[in-house]
Amino acid sequence: MPAKLSGSLRCVALIRASLVALAALPLHAGQTNDTRSAEAYRVIADRNLFGLKAAAHTNPAAAAAPAASEPGYKLAGITVVPPKKIAFVVKQERGAADQHFALSEGQKDGNLEALWIDYPGGTVLLREGRQNIVLSFDAQARERITAELAEQQFNEEHQRAHELNERLEQERVERELAETAQAKGEAKPLNH
Repeated sequence: MPAKLSGSLRCVALIRASLVALAALPLHAGQTNDTRSAEAYRVIADRNLFGLKAAAHTNPAAAAAPAASEPGYKLAGITVVPPKKIAFVVKQERGAADQHFALSEGQKDGNLEALWIDYPGGTVLLREGRQNIVLSFDAQARERITAELAEQQFNEEHQRAHELNERLEQERVERELAETAQAKGEAKPLNH
């Protein structure tokens, strides 16, 4: 798309490109078979289609689990339909038909959730269960983000362990002070 387009023409071009990409997705992608039950409608709320719930994480460094580059997923495209960024992802499994997903940030489809989408960088951070998946058009960006996520997780775990150690040490000191006070005949309650 030429950079000289005016704002309204650029928006029209983005919408047109998004519609073409959505038209390429099969109609059955991500749908449940049992549409008669009330549970079938829960999928709509879980996907956060209308952006009613905030995105779980706004940047890749805030993710909780380590990332892995999953070969079963492929980033098919990224587009922007203001104000949302949408990632088009294909899940490829042996012996099964490909599954197609169109997810915006914070949106879930079944067990797959889009945590972060970098439109200019062509990178997407997904979570499937507790496993983070980094997809990118650029292999170096995927490796860099994966390393950053692993370092962030290590730092968070180290901080939690340090806080737990400090709390346990404080409890030990208080317990020893209370035992010493009781031995001297002074009754002092434990503070927790």
